[in-house]
Amino acid sequence: MENLPNSFDFSKIASALLDEARHGYEFAVAEIYAHRGDRDRAFGWLRRAREAHTDVRAVRFSPLLEVLRSDPRYPALLAEWKLAD
Repeated sequence: MENLPNSFDFSKIASALLDEARHGYEFAVAEIYAHRGDRDRAFGWLRRAREAHTDVRAVRFSPLLEVLRSDPRYPALLAEWKLAD
């Protein structure tokens, strides 16, 4: 999200969420990695979210995942999860 300051410390938030990821924060961790531009980790955490039976329908409209939409893995993921239009 472009309105967040550059000095916003995502590493502290990501670390806290990673520590708690076993409790259902996999999707949020994916959003943080995507927003930071780490597509590989973002896709990895999206898959973890799906494996953890997290509701992943927000993958289609989360603004933090915008960077992933131009990646060829994104439409493949939507198709695999039967979320494509």
